[in-house]
Amino acid sequence: MKQHLKRTAEYRISNRRMSKSGIASLSHFLYIRQNSLFDIRCWTFDVRRSLISFSILPG
Repeated sequence: MKQHLKRTAEYRISNRRMSKSGIASLSHFLYIRQNSLFDIRCWTFDVRRSLISFSILPG
């Protein structure tokens, strides 16, 4: 009986650890996504600015 209780306790602990790491990885993924979106915005802004400067230069 004690062995069974110990096993369920270990299972609960490992399960909790899994959910914690899952939440951490999810937040990490969202953080990366946010940063990549920000990078894309900066990149499009740079492209626009370079296009404007390029169109001004020949004129």
